[in-house]
Amino acid sequence: MAYELEKLSVLVSGLSGKGLNIWGYESADTLAAVKAANYIADGQARRMNLGDVVYFRKVDGGGVVTATHQMAVTALQAAGDGVTLGALTAV
Repeated sequence: MAYELEKLSVLVSGLSGKGLNIWGYESADTLAAVKAANYIADGQARRMNLGDVVYFRKVDGGGVVTATHQMAVTALQAAGDGVTLGALTAV
């Protein structure tokens, strides 16, 4: 599968006045796919920043949550709007 922009939402914006955002994303994609370079193709356009936290909920084909991963934005695409996520911990 591929990144689905309608499944990414900001949960908390500008936490502590320092620009830290917390996002939620749900997909049937594997954790490895979500960690691929520039997986979130429009992340910078949506105001994602380095260090933003992303809760990735992995779902099966029926929409049942099978895992939740706490991730962070670890890289910004130099020429474009993509962002890369790195896994912090499994919850």
